[in-house]
Amino acid sequence: MIDISSRFSRVLKFILSPLLVLILNVSFAQLGGSYTYQYLQLPVGARTAALGGLNISTFDDDPRLAWYNPALLNEGMHNVLSVNHSVRAGNINHGYVTYARSMNESVNYYGGLLYNSYGQIPAYDENGIQTGSFNASEYALNAGIAYRADLLSYGVNTKLLYSQLESYNSLGVAIDIGAAYIDTASKLYAGLVLKNIGIPLIYYTPDNREELPFEIQVGVSKRLKYLPLQVSLTGHNLQRFDIRYDDPNARDNQNIFQSDTTGDSEKKYIGDKILRHVILAGEFYFGDHFNVRLGYDFMQRAELILNTKRGLTGFSFGAGFGIKRCTIDYAYEVTSLAGGNHYFSISTDLDSFLKY
Repeated sequence: MIDISSRFSRVLKFILSPLLVLILNVSFAQLGGSYTYQYLQLPVGARTAALGGLNISTFDDDPRLAWYNPALLNEGMHNVLSVNHSVRAGNINHGYVTYARSMNESVNYYGGLLYNSYGQIPAYDENGIQTGSFNASEYALNAGIAYRADLLSYGVNTKLLYSQLESYNSLGVAIDIGAAYIDTASKLYAGLVLKNIGIPLIYYTPDNREELPFEIQVGVSKRLKYLPLQVSLTGHNLQRFDIRYDDPNARDNQNIFQSDTTGDSEKKYIGDKILRHVILAGEFYFGDHFNVRLGYDFMQRAELILNTKRGLTGFSFGAGFGIKRCTIDYAYEVTSLAGGNHYFSISTDLDSFLKY
């Protein structure tokens, strides 16, 4: 019998071996406003939004999980339809519709449409006089497939990306490459994803060539044996170690009479640099039809809190419950003291309608 330490050793080898090679070879991918199609980073459903906004290692029959890691596709998602919508700050509407099917126990596939609408935005001329309004919206049409063999699963997502901002348009293509370690006996799961590998085909302006938000992600989930709880730990933006916001106002003002404190400063912030890559989440199971979720995003809290009043910025909460033939999920993501974002989802197994 394989003990738990041996299982964790296999998970670590599965994650770290390809990850170390990739980190040594990847020297691009910027954060902040350095790339286009940033709507691809938003949560696509209430469940994941409640789990901190990102999860690539949870394994069950939820087809929305395939958006994050296509290797999580499985036969339990067969004929499941999921509709998701969120109301974000500024009345921005964001949502995702997805449907999955199973070819056999080893091969599964799905498709979906992501939308992000900014609504009517006032237009002004150079003198500040309103001249009317314009529309802005973004879409991603995606399809994915996965192959599973024993404890390992591999998958690929393909995405056609379109963005329309006033009179400016952009068209791009991207793929996600994912792998998953799935041990259902011990309920231990791990994932590795290379996210948003692609290029724009049409740029907003010919002389401004934006990059896509490429990202390396890794995650581990473990369902506890004596407690109805699954704990998930997800690492994001692993292609770059320092993802802290470089605030010029926070830099030390040094002169020729001051000693060099660069080394001390780096030691002070080494823990902060590591934690900004981490999302911690927990999902509590109260029977088969009711779940409560909690997530914590270190980076979001570090960048959006106020020093005078921290509040719950960076936390997210949610719940899901099953009624008849549907599963309904809700989540609230606290993005700042000013408020947060609401997420709503409904999923159903279409096969259940054929039984009546």
